[in-house]
Amino acid sequence: MDNLTHTLTGVALSKAGLDRFARGTYPTWLLVLGANSPDIDTVLAQSGGRYLEIHRGLSHSLAFAPVLAAITMGVVWLAHRRWKKDQPYPWLPSFLLALVGALSHVWMDFITPYGTRVLAPFSSARLAWDICPVLDLWQMMVILMVLILPWLFRIISEEIGARRGSFRPAAISVLIFLAAWWGVRATAHARAVAILDSHIYRGHDPKRVSAFPNTGNPLLWHGVVDTGETFEELDVNLLEDFDPTRSRSFYPPEPSPALDAAKNTRTVRAFLDFAVYPWSYVERTETGYQVVYRDLRYEYGTMKIRKGAAVRVILDEQFRVLQEEFAFRPSWQIR
Repeated sequence: MDNLTHTLTGVALSKAGLDRFARGTYPTWLLVLGANSPDIDTVLAQSGGRYLEIHRGLSHSLAFAPVLAAITMGVVWLAHRRWKKDQPYPWLPSFLLALVGALSHVWMDFITPYGTRVLAPFSSARLAWDICPVLDLWQMMVILMVLILPWLFRIISEEIGARRGSFRPAAISVLIFLAAWWGVRATAHARAVAILDSHIYRGHDPKRVSAFPNTGNPLLWHGVVDTGETFEELDVNLLEDFDPTRSRSFYPPEPSPALDAAKNTRTVRAFLDFAVYPWSYVERTETGYQVVYRDLRYEYGTMKIRKGAAVRVILDEQFRVLQEEFAFRPSWQIR
């Protein structure tokens, strides 16, 4: 999930009532910082394969959440010592609030399709529920609207001299909305998966199916079907009749020395660990070969975010690696 949504969720958790458990300190800051703390891995990661190796790894696991909570608690304690040094610091409530924030981040990343190593370091498996996009525009807009309106009403009340209102009803409404929204998304996802799994594609039964959420339309899902012979890609609109013959087929590449050389690069190894439906092809160039790997779960999206998450490896005539790069929105032309 995007960091703005994580931040707003931390604010909502605080104003809904959790701020009562750490009076005398900064409960909202504890929850907001805790809700963003797992993304500390983006500071350590670099672009390319290194980013894929680190992001949503150990820092996004349940086991590491208490460590992040302790770090967050220590950061807020430094501010407390500077501004409220005459007041005792509530260590345990502060730790628990920061822990709630960190766990909210892990949960909200787990429900996206990206893949999160929730069980690290005990398991390196990337787990994902696939019910919400990383950037959920509807979710973000509703949270913003519900949280901003009380602030505007408070300004108006102060202007006319009326009693200041509370943020608590709005914050509770946000949390109720999130629970209901995730329930709606989960139901729609289960329906899309069931539709994909109940059809035959190019004469083959599906071996594995996935439905990935659309950024702007909660009723539109990007489907990928593994038939064992091909990958079939097509959209599922829950308001329209489903036609399996409209799928686009992706065939496995022929074995080649160029493909073997690309597989041995660090970037491709990291990508294959990250990808859910990896597909590749080889192209001849004037100076050698170009090998491209794609993850077909990113063959969709609003705002022209199509054919994302790709690796390109440039080889010379002797299959020596000249260049390797990864991008979520590649600038180079890909099939």
